[in-house]
Amino acid sequence: IFSCDYKLTQLATALGIPNQHLSQALNEYGGKNFYTLLGEYRIREACRRMQDKDYISTRTVETIAQEVGIKSRSNFTAIFKNFTGLTPSQYIKAGSMG
Repeated sequence: IFSCDYKLTQLATALGIPNQHLSQALNEYGGKNFYTLLGEYRIREACRRMQDKDYISTRTVETIAQEVGIKSRSNFTAIFKNFTGLTPSQYIKAGSMG
């Protein structure tokens, strides 16, 4: 799921169910579409990784984005801020103060 090109079809195939059924289930029970849920999962993983000072000391925001499957820094920042209320840089800075 941390591949930039991960798609709903891959998850549906792994689960052995049709794409449409997976999409419908995510919308009905999760209240979100696949790409919103995938983005949120990736941001949660980025946050987890960014709490490790050794990890963030050797990576740029662009690198972190790519490692969790988001191609561009601007897209990563937008998703990250929407999910956490902070930019990735603000999140890292806040973590280093605590």
